Amino acid sequence: MYRYLVVSFFLFLNLAQAGLNDSIKKWAEQDKAIQKLGKYLIQVDSVKRVYEEVNHHAIWVQDGQLTPAAYAFLDVLNDPSEFGFSKTDFVDPQLATLLAKEKNEGNLFWLEILLTDKWVQMSRYLYQGRITDYYILDDDTKLPRKSFEVWSQSAIMATMASDAQEIKNALRGLEPKNRIYQSLKEALNKVLAAEKEKTWKTLVLPKEPIELHASSAFIPELKTQLTHYGFKFESQSDVYDKNLADQLALFHKYYRTQEKGITTSLVKILNVGIESRKKKIFLAMEKARMLPNEFEVNHIFVNLAFQEFKLFENSKLVMEMKTINGQKFRRTPTLKDVVTVVELNPTWTVPFNIAVKDKLPRIKVDPGYLANHNMTLYDNATNEIVDPESIDWSRVTKANFNFRIVQGSGADNALGLVKFPLTNPWSIYLHDTNERHLFTNNQRLLSSGCVRLEKPFLFAEYVLRDQSSYTLDKITQIVKAGLDTQLEPKPTRIRMKKSLPVYTSFITTDISAEGILRFADDAYGSDVRLAGILFSRDSALSSKVDEMQADQWAEGLVIPENKAVISFSGNPTAMQISKFVKLYKCVKNKRNSCELKSTLEFNKKYLVDPADYIAIYENQIYAEVLTLGGKSINEIKMVDMQMPDDLATEARIRVFHDLNSTIEQKRILMESFYFSQSPLKFSQYDFGDYYLSSLGVKVMNERLDYGLCLNAKGLALTEEATEVCKIYRNAKSPEELKALFTFGASSLSEKYADGEFSQLWVSQPGDRFRVSHKRRLLAAPMSVNDRVMVFPGAYKARGEQSGKTVVIKTQ
Repeated sequence: MYRYLVVSFFLFLNLAQAGLNDSIKKWAEQDKAIQKLGKYLIQVDSVKRVYEEVNHHAIWVQDGQLTPAAYAFLDVLNDPSEFGFSKTDFVDPQLATLLAKEKNEGNLFWLEILLTDKWVQMSRYLYQGRITDYYILDDDTKLPRKSFEVWSQSAIMATMASDAQEIKNALRGLEPKNRIYQSLKEALNKVLAAEKEKTWKTLVLPKEPIELHASSAFIPELKTQLTHYGFKFESQSDVYDKNLADQLALFHKYYRTQEKGITTSLVKILNVGIESRKKKIFLAMEKARMLPNEFEVNHIFVNLAFQEFKLFENSKLVMEMKTINGQKFRRTPTLKDVVTVVELNPTWTVPFNIAVKDKLPRIKVDPGYLANHNMTLYDNATNEIVDPESIDWSRVTKANFNFRIVQGSGADNALGLVKFPLTNPWSIYLHDTNERHLFTNNQRLLSSGCVRLEKPFLFAEYVLRDQSSYTLDKITQIVKAGLDTQLEPKPTRIRMKKSLPVYTSFITTDISAEGILRFADDAYGSDVRLAGILFSRDSALSSKVDEMQADQWAEGLVIPENKAVISFSGNPTAMQISKFVKLYKCVKNKRNSCELKSTLEFNKKYLVDPADYIAIYENQIYAEVLTLGGKSINEIKMVDMQMPDDLATEARIRVFHDLNSTIEQKRILMESFYFSQSPLKFSQYDFGDYYLSSLGVKVMNERLDYGLCLNAKGLALTEEATEVCKIYRNAKSPEELKALFTFGASSLSEKYADGEFSQLWVSQPGDRFRVSHKRRLLAAPMSVNDRVMVFPGAYKARGEQSGKTVVIKTQ
């Protein structure tokens, strides 16, 4: 009898498991891109892709209960700091609600699906980072987009994991293997260990100086804090011994203090809080995720934040030197390129921006400036040499500067005696310099964008070492011959037999060869801009909607003198996430004047104060300010949007705002004018463009405010940034902000002229940035039978398979 019961029990479990697998398969057959679960949006296509890899078998539920691996993954979601994420990054009330409920068949099914969605999300974040199109971050980041190419690995590793250790190993297997990321991960582990052991302390420097060989109770505390930064000590004694002196010398070297011993600067740096240090490492790890999963075995890496060049051969460091990089207002971009040529005795064609910003003012003072600096002036139209003395320079401006300036070869050439051209279109390359004394500076953000090398001849010898005719002596002879005063200096171009990849990136956290954790200032403001996305809020739906509803009004009742009636007529569809309209009280044509007052259900009439309002439904702004007078009755009719028959054969249709139209441009301008921070919350889902953000997904547009224009706090702004701020501050209506926007194919992708736009913005370090925006979708990708309710406007639909774009008629 007992055996019969046991067999029956396990047969029941097997049938239950088979039923769960069948439910997963049936769910995966649905034709939708996103499914709402509470306030969470499940990315159906991604989850389906995972289950296809495991034949639609459950991953997290077995025998009617969550597996140990599921609970282990939940622990990671609650504290993902080991992987460079904040504890709030994956917090999900919907998941917590399901976990608190009875573990019946229905709840277990949704836990299975939701955990897989979370697994995909974390897998993507680890493998490719949280930003897949870098041009939406700023125009300094010019790396190619990374794609998620490890579906099978991610799915199988999740299926095979059986405990906490295997879950963590599976996630570690998805992290980048490049040495920068891995070294940052090691440093993070040390900081997290200090946090766990509560050994990260605030030091108090003794009033009396501590001399070498002296004892002090401060010394063990200092050693403990230095240990967190990777410094090594033979003992924890309280003696200021030679070992400590050597480590302090290493500290001052890497932190460039130009000091010795125990100093105030030392203590100030070590006293930076652990949360601040963790955040800095998290940002650095995110930047490392933007880089390739693995570097080529032979490559160059220039860390712009530390102004350092490192050359790797067979993955081993074989050469390093100081660099001089772009100034904070002429930043060297983050990019990947390749060196293919060595140019000796190069000429320099002055880039246009440098010509009009630097050279033109000097020429106006002294037209002989060009001749004095071995520079020749060419007419752009004829390519003929022009005598500078023949030009009325008082009439020449940036707008009509139709010349090209070329500096001849020579020791005084701005590029020095050696140039290493790259292939990018931004005139960024590696080169020598005629100002070598600047390498003695601690901070070397001094160039106009290119990377100057401390030891260019050593590098030239290295890349030409497989060509016997170009030894260091031979290279030197060619340079000297080219500079012979009897002849006109002549450039010599030598093509390398093997190209060499080059990476530049502004990463403010680094681990030295000795394992020392060091931090650099965010002079380019890149950490600030990245943090604006990574540490933004992630919920697009108000958690207090019901509490903000206005009083309802019924036909036949008297409208109070101090009230107006407003209603929104329409029926949300299955494609809609929200059932409420948000009503913001504003002052017409007054910047940043809107405040959320009420949330209204459709097809109900509400009493509100007479005033000016802006209405928002999901991520759409009604394109007019609603001026509601006392005792007035106002109705806004929503429109139903049907998918066009021209796209009937498309499996997925993307519907978006047509930014060629005036009404859609007006929405964008209203958003920027009336709100100090955008009330709309767009995220980038795996189907590409922007859509309504959900819990656990970062908002991409929240960071774009103009706070620096209103309160720069002593920050010096560039001329371009000042002009942006002038437009913003002086605007008396949304239309007057139009100069800050370019509607159409303005992003680096140059794909969709009717749905994308770019925006001029002011950010740290006080410069103007152009930020590109992807298309704003009205819903997740739809099928031809779907419909969506919208405010009146201008919309288009694009078939995912054919790429065909058509105008949508609303009714």
